[in-house]
Amino acid sequence: MVAELPADTIATGIASSPDGMVVVGWHDKIPGVAAARPMILVGSDGRGWTEIDLADLVGPEDIVVLTGVVWTGTEYLVTTEGASLGESGVVWRSNDGRNWLRSILEPPQPEHAAVGRDAALIARRLTPELIQVDGDVGLTGIRQVGDSLVVVGWTQWPAIRAVVWQSLDATSWTSRFLPGDGEIAFGIETHAGATFVHGGGTGRGGAGYSVVWVDDDLADWRRVEYDIPDLEFLIGGAVGPGGRLVRITSYTESNATWWASTDGTRWSNTGATFDAVGVFGGRWVGVTCAGQTGEAAVASAPDVWEPAGDVDFCPRSVLHDGDEQVFQTAYGVMWRWSIPVWTTDDLPERADTPVFAVVNVAVDDTLNVRSGPGVDHPVIGRLAPSTSGVSLTGEETFVGTARWVEIVTPARTGWVNAYYLEEA
Repeated sequence: MVAELPADTIATGIASSPDGMVVVGWHDKIPGVAAARPMILVGSDGRGWTEIDLADLVGPEDIVVLTGVVWTGTEYLVTTEGASLGESGVVWRSNDGRNWLRSILEPPQPEHAAVGRDAALIARRLTPELIQVDGDVGLTGIRQVGDSLVVVGWTQWPAIRAVVWQSLDATSWTSRFLPGDGEIAFGIETHAGATFVHGGGTGRGGAGYSVVWVDDDLADWRRVEYDIPDLEFLIGGAVGPGGRLVRITSYTESNATWWASTDGTRWSNTGATFDAVGVFGGRWVGVTCAGQTGEAAVASAPDVWEPAGDVDFCPRSVLHDGDEQVFQTAYGVMWRWSIPVWTTDDLPERADTPVFAVVNVAVDDTLNVRSGPGVDHPVIGRLAPSTSGVSLTGEETFVGTARWVEIVTPARTGWVNAYYLEEA
């Protein structure tokens, strides 16, 4: 367990820094208050929390949703959806999680002639279910993608459009419309260098539909519609090794099921009805709840699953804390996969191959072992600086100028930068 939140609070984001963690979300129940109220909690051990006074950031009648938080290495950034103090498109920023300032992200200028106010208002009335908060701009998610900060969201003036903002320093931002009209972005995920923005729109007759925008270098976004038969609602999604998973309801099945795709265009029904799916240690983990506990299954690709035993919790959602993911229960308890640190005694012996030792790693540091070659792949374990007896599989590749080699670990194979290994 990584954190336990106070009662009647729901988290929408978590970010850890060397000095502690910040959780954003809202209060589920407040006496005398009809709407949910935003919250920021600051803590160091995941159990003792200090709630931050937001009176200087949110008016008493404002309805604001805190949609995400990241730690950039120097400060926390929080994205918001809804109008606060008469402004929308607001980012909150803090060096310590306790003292916050506001800044505004502006949408791009329309490429075409401005739409008249009457026409824009009519467009809003035709698609009211897309946007249910006040404000002309909403920020629905934030991620660190390589050296860039990426925020996604929407603008509804002069017309409804999905927007992506990018920055290298969290101060100067560029913005662009995502392809498509009358659609908004709901959230953002990244995996192995690719970025996925989830969104949707409303078609004729008021029926909703889902889309995703995909990009490999934050420069050329591709809009993709879901080719899934009888798709009614998309209610969840995840990106991980070997492809993507989406959780949908359909017009022909009574239960929501998870569909898998390796390329984002061809989809197959896994038949799985997991309550939550995440990526931990470079593998897919799905949990089906049974009361307050659950049954887990694991997969190396999104379409082939195997049982993995019982877990002592029932996750209802997945949050991102930097590159790591966290399962969250309905009661505000968060669970994080603990990355193992291996030493010489942990590694399997292989008499038929040369062995290597870890070098060029400080005594108070470790060597990351990743699920694939390159730093875009998740960490599945770590080697202590004094580790020897590391066996190679013989697979290797270059990522840029760096040579990466596949090694044998106690759990599975993994990849390390060859600069940190030396034949023993």
